[in-house]
Amino acid sequence: MNLRDDLAMARTVMANQRTFLAYTRTGMTFIIAGAGALKFIEDGMTILVTGWGLILLGILFFVFGWRNYLNFQKNLQS
Repeated sequence: MNLRDDLAMARTVMANQRTFLAYTRTGMTFIIAGAGALKFIEDGMTILVTGWGLILLGILFFVFGWRNYLNFQKNLQS
């Protein structure tokens, strides 16, 4: 490979890492919002379901981002 191909590969790898970090940041935001809702708003069953739903959604974002990152890395290496 020449320099242009090496630089393109490096940009692609960094874009994949940046995308994973965006998924992680979004997941953490949902988890923190859910935990905050559970901690500070004591309104009953609706907020309980909403809080745990946000936490679950945050975990799903992280898992999906991690899976996407690993699959893309594997495809880059083959």
